[in-house]
Amino acid sequence: MGRRKTPAGEAVAKGNPGHRPIAAAPSLPVAEGDARAPSWLSTDGAAIWARLAPELTRLKLLQSPDALTFGRYCQYFALWMKANKALQTEDLVKETVSEHVTMDRLNKNLQAALLLDRRLTDMEDRFGLNPANRQRIFALRAQGNGQGALPGELPLEPGQPAAENPFAGFLN
Repeated sequence: MGRRKTPAGEAVAKGNPGHRPIAAAPSLPVAEGDARAPSWLSTDGAAIWARLAPELTRLKLLQSPDALTFGRYCQYFALWMKANKALQTEDLVKETVSEHVTMDRLNKNLQAALLLDRRLTDMEDRFGLNPANRQRIFALRAQGNGQGALPGELPLEPGQPAAENPFAGFLN
């Protein structure tokens, strides 16, 4: 059996200390065509798309099958910017008065911004929009030997029985 081979990307990164020939990493399938902005994007969402999409496409982090998901990210980001802009002129906490009690409540724009911030953070890893996740995606891409699934791929072992595979009907 012996030791498992070091992935090509890892051997190159280490500088090939054993001076043995490095087998080329298998190329990953890439979707053809540029990702185009969905027609339902708002004007602000389309502006965010225009700013981010060209660079993500160049890095091969955004492809045409990702257009709807990335469009949703751009739309959420536009709403987040709108909520933050409204917060610049309003107080974060508002006092509400009812028949029995007076209490402080968070501003509705702050609540919206916090909710959208959580959603945006959850979506950023899919497109490498923060440095740690971008490096993780590039490292998985460099390995190219099936030891880790890229985002969007199903981490299923080859030969796994269909009964244990919850996505069996979708893969055929």
